[in-house]
Amino acid sequence: MPLTIIIIALVLVLLIIAFKSIRIVQQGHKAAVQSFGRYVGELGPGLHFVTPIIRNIAYVVDMRQRSLDLDPQEIITKDNVNLTIDASAKYHVDNLEEYLYGNTNPEGLLLLDIQNELRDIIGTMTMAEILGGTNKINTDLNQRVFGKTDSYGVTIDRVNIGEVIPPQSIVEAMNKQITADRERDAALIAADARQKTVEMDTRTQNNKLLADARAHAEKIAIDTQATVAQLTAINNALNESNLNAAALEYLAIDAKKALAEGPNNTVVLMDGQNNAKIAENIASLASGRKVWDEAGK
Repeated sequence: MPLTIIIIALVLVLLIIAFKSIRIVQQGHKAAVQSFGRYVGELGPGLHFVTPIIRNIAYVVDMRQRSLDLDPQEIITKDNVNLTIDASAKYHVDNLEEYLYGNTNPEGLLLLDIQNELRDIIGTMTMAEILGGTNKINTDLNQRVFGKTDSYGVTIDRVNIGEVIPPQSIVEAMNKQITADRERDAALIAADARQKTVEMDTRTQNNKLLADARAHAEKIAIDTQATVAQLTAINNALNESNLNAAALEYLAIDAKKALAEGPNNTVVLMDGQNNAKIAENIASLASGRKVWDEAGK
């Protein structure tokens, strides 16, 4: 009976040891195997049998990509401006032994390297270059930190700077500048609109004046043609009549008399050289003498 109990106990112990010796490593992970405290190898994803007592799995490490955030820090630029900048990194473990046994804090060392390289880059640039050159900063930062983390057992996949915050005084000055630029642009647009309006009004007024001038010129031309036609008709009628110069002068005096008796105050200037001749013709008409020439008979 005691022997049976001992055998059963031994079997149970062996079963427990055998059960604990079977280990499963999940996908995306690796297990570090130690033998009496010394690293002897690693196990990939899957089912594994670990020699009991002699060997054991000390660590299981996630080999997938991870993210690491750099706390905001103040960095002085080339033009002595204190900027607050944060950053983030994506990395993965590629050497299990170096990651576990090569240093005590690989993530902390990684942050320090990124922080130092970022300070060096920002220190060679002005604030304006930094605000407009984040892509260049990211490229330079990745080139600088790549390869420096091999001794940490990790590989950096990507480093990006985050928000860049200037001092409050500079932010206020920038806002004022932006407002001034917007007001200037608005003023330029308004002035351009006013200029175009003035030009349009001037063009319209010039076109109207030109049209009025053309209409007036056409009217003068028509009136002139009518006057010329009228004078031509009168001249033709006079030429066809048998009146001589004395009769015409008498008719002119009669017309001037009618003009003088009219309601309007009109001054008529007469040619002084012809006054004596006109008086002679009037006397001839008064005495009954003929004033018609021989053609007028």
